[in-house]
Amino acid sequence: MLLPKTGKDFLQNENGQKWEETKIEDNDTIPIKKRKNCKARWTKECADAQKPLNIALKETWANNGNRAGIQRYLTARTHFNATIQKSNRESYRELAEWWCAAYLGFRESVVVNVSPAFVLDLPPFKSVQSWIQFATQVVCGQHKAIQSVLRPEFVNSVKSSSLKSGSSGPCLIQYYRLYNACRVPEYNVDKYVVYPSGAPNSPRHIVVMCLNQMYSVDILDQEMRLLDPDEIYRRLFAVYMTSSMSQSSSSSSTVDPLASSVVPFGALTALHRDDWTNCYKLMSQDSDNVAVFERIHSSMFVLCLDYDSGQGATTGETSKEGTSSEKRRQRVSFLSRLSLHGGGSKRHSCNRWFDKTMQVIVGFNGMFGLVQEHSTAEAVAPVEIQDSALRHALRDHASFDGYLAVLFEHSTAEGTVSSHYTVLMEQFAADVKVSDAVMSEKISPQRQSITPLVFKVNSPEIVQSVLKAKQLLDHTAESLDLNVCIFDSFGKSVIKTFKVSPDAFFQVSLQLAMFRYLKDKYGTSPDEQTLVPTYESGSLRNYRWGRTDTIRSASKEALQFARMVSKLGSQDLEVCRSLREAISSHSKYTRDVMSMKGVDRHLMGLKLAYNELLKKDPDLQMPQLFKEPFHAYFSEILLSSSQVPSERDGFVSFGPTSLDCTGVCYNIQKSSILFMVSTFHASERTNSQLFMKYVEKSLDTLKEVFEFEQSSHIGAKTEKPKSKL
Repeated sequence: MLLPKTGKDFLQNENGQKWEETKIEDNDTIPIKKRKNCKARWTKECADAQKPLNIALKETWANNGNRAGIQRYLTARTHFNATIQKSNRESYRELAEWWCAAYLGFRESVVVNVSPAFVLDLPPFKSVQSWIQFATQVVCGQHKAIQSVLRPEFVNSVKSSSLKSGSSGPCLIQYYRLYNACRVPEYNVDKYVVYPSGAPNSPRHIVVMCLNQMYSVDILDQEMRLLDPDEIYRRLFAVYMTSSMSQSSSSSSTVDPLASSVVPFGALTALHRDDWTNCYKLMSQDSDNVAVFERIHSSMFVLCLDYDSGQGATTGETSKEGTSSEKRRQRVSFLSRLSLHGGGSKRHSCNRWFDKTMQVIVGFNGMFGLVQEHSTAEAVAPVEIQDSALRHALRDHASFDGYLAVLFEHSTAEGTVSSHYTVLMEQFAADVKVSDAVMSEKISPQRQSITPLVFKVNSPEIVQSVLKAKQLLDHTAESLDLNVCIFDSFGKSVIKTFKVSPDAFFQVSLQLAMFRYLKDKYGTSPDEQTLVPTYESGSLRNYRWGRTDTIRSASKEALQFARMVSKLGSQDLEVCRSLREAISSHSKYTRDVMSMKGVDRHLMGLKLAYNELLKKDPDLQMPQLFKEPFHAYFSEILLSSSQVPSERDGFVSFGPTSLDCTGVCYNIQKSSILFMVSTFHASERTNSQLFMKYVEKSLDTLKEVFEFEQSSHIGAKTEKPKSKL
């Protein structure tokens, strides 16, 4: 049954029941807001931003000719979906289908613009054997993590972090769409494919990319059981050796990709989506290419084995000067950029398939990373899975540090590794020269379990597209300005002694940092300087199909605090009270958003409802609501932020949302705060490394204010801080 679009039929189902009277019994579904609630929130947002709301909101819901108003349409559409979901849970979408279409309809490259990345800094590997050994354990850990998603203990562990009192727990649909899934290019709006997991016909293979070449590698047997680690090791090692030989044979090739036996087809996934769609359709005219695409799409995940031949085996890009902590910061900044875009076509950008939902990276330079295609899940879900995968990967070792000591420092010493690797380590030296031994019966894997994935170049246009993609990747790598900070002065433990939310503490620090940065850059006075439109992701996972809504941290309370501390300093009682008000305001906003009392997603729903109605009635006029100055102001985010917690010292990075935007992602740990700042070099307004310094200074300022408050014994009675996913 199709959703009625117009007239009285719009408000009735096939049984004559009115949609407005339809009850949504499941309180975990996403509610649609009433006009009076939206008006109150919008009015406050406009006042905080000093953008007056000039229209009567009633006009937005008024009838447009013979059509019902946008709000009534959105409500009826939602109730319709909520009704049919009782017989088919998968049909319940509300904004979810529009939300996914917003990602899949984005036509620029997904690299940096869409896909976030996670990186964990490990010591560089001493030998190829230890590198492949660790990759083997990562593969085993990934499979265990996949299995754990379906187990009650994992579900319970996720539910235990729920913020909604009495909730049955967060919706786990995002976790089930991370593996066996892939984005597929299409004109206008891409599509997304998810293959079954745990069934007899489920995928048993992963795609391994090494030296810009792709291989399909089975890691499960016919009974869907994980193979022995030694067999997986053999297969991964064979992939590396085969890739090395192929690369050696094409080392003297020209700039023409066809002159090389190694064509970096993975680079095509970095193109503008319409350009990639053209190539995809062209390549799909060959049935063999269709089979290769299917093999990639259906794989459990992509494993990227990034091998640096000397250039990145130690640090990569760090200064010879500076303290050890500064050198580590530079190294992690370099690895974060590497995980996000691959470092350009001459490094590892072509060793990716950016359409794949989960790309796990194991670099010879010591990088453990993840690139996630963002359409179906927020970064929190895959990072949680990676924490679980690493626990599984290291489960046989007493401690992580002890394992690293064995793996990285003594990997070639006799008796320090498992016995089933001994034969391989005796056969190959640390530099792994190409040898006939790789084909010996003693160590070679079952050949039918490893399949090279090679496309046929059936048009000169494909060749030009590969060259264009490589140029685009190089430009992307050069344009991104990304730096990380390992702030170890204090962390969550100290912040909680102030009886405030750690997330709110960081967000107010972020507002103060931007206030100071812009004030100093443009020479404005504290009374003249304002804040900028800010996005912080607020999780809606407590609702079925929920993704995120916007927490707008640039509140009038945060602005008032920034002005006061700039004029009065940190040792002032009024500044203390102002800081408390700013943090309290942010905490309340966070709770409201996570209880579906935010405004941005509802604005999105109204706009998309209008677009849907417009397809049926081209003469339908755009409501005045979307022509208001405040709507344009809110649409341009200049500070985009997100907290993605991890139990390890890992960094999540993402790109700015526009030329003049600053991106900040942070991980608040017990005794430190890890955060990254991303901008574009082309922007005259932003500077990632300089802004990072302002954030550090602002964190110290907030701590000084609270310490002064404590010393003055005026600590306000506050509510117990609540965690935020």
